[in-house]
Amino acid sequence: YTKQDINSTGGKPDYKFMMPPNRVLFMDVKFPLDKYAMHFSAETDALRAQARTEFVKAVRGHVDALAKRDYVNNAKEEAVDYVLMFLPNESISSFVHEADPTLIDYALTKQVVLCSPLALYAFLVVIRQATDSFHTEQTAASIMQQINKFDKEWSNYVKAVDEVKTTFDKFAGKLEDIATDGTRFKKLGVPIRAIEKMRTKQGIPELSETDVPEIDEPDDEADA
Repeated sequence: YTKQDINSTGGKPDYKFMMPPNRVLFMDVKFPLDKYAMHFSAETDALRAQARTEFVKAVRGHVDALAKRDYVNNAKEEAVDYVLMFLPNESISSFVHEADPTLIDYALTKQVVLCSPLALYAFLVVIRQATDSFHTEQTAASIMQQINKFDKEWSNYVKAVDEVKTTFDKFAGKLEDIATDGTRFKKLGVPIRAIEKMRTKQGIPELSETDVPEIDEPDDEADA
């Protein structure tokens, strides 16, 4: 949390709590304690009743003033729709509810939540759990994204290996064709054997190596 950060209109909420994923919750801690003290210092029932009425009026007035500051819409960040109004202790909280049972609902219509110390603790616990839960979800989401990325890369790798294998198989097949025991090499021997058979049938003697005429290299000067 932070204290008294200045918003876009110059207002300064007393506290700002960070909430996941990128939101804030404001709390105001100002409270009309003087009116509350007047009620308990009153010497007569009439004065106490009057102080009680003035106290409730002061609390309502503070709710209205807090609503007019419009911390939510004037925030620099995205803010939770409600502002916490801190009640200093549980006794005051009980007294507020007893003095005017409608005050809680009235505050809610102004998007203000009356919050005692125990209630604030509960709020902060919920915020902490929400933050932890959000971070866990973020981590899980990141892991799933990495798994998805790995799956895509693995698919690309398998595809590349298959392409190499296909190319290799084609190359191996062609290499086998031109080998001395391959199909293409054997086909070369067919006309050679036919010619040899014709030579033998015609009684043409086989040439020896000495009978093979030498072919002279071309004369460069003559060509020039």
